[in-house]
Amino acid sequence: MKGNKMVTFYFLIIVLAIVIWFLFSFAFPVIGLFIKLIIQDAKTNINKDFGRKGEKDDE
Repeated sequence: MKGNKMVTFYFLIIVLAIVIWFLFSFAFPVIGLFIKLIIQDAKTNINKDFGRKGEKDDE
């Protein structure tokens, strides 16, 4: 029983390590893209709000 528990324990650790590595390698670029998109969206919204006022003043 103890041997089997140790094997399953190590197996779980290996699986967790693979899953975590996969998440880090795959999810981080995706998360980074989402963050970039959100930041760009926020910047464009802010620029639109300020830009409209600025354009009116320039005209």
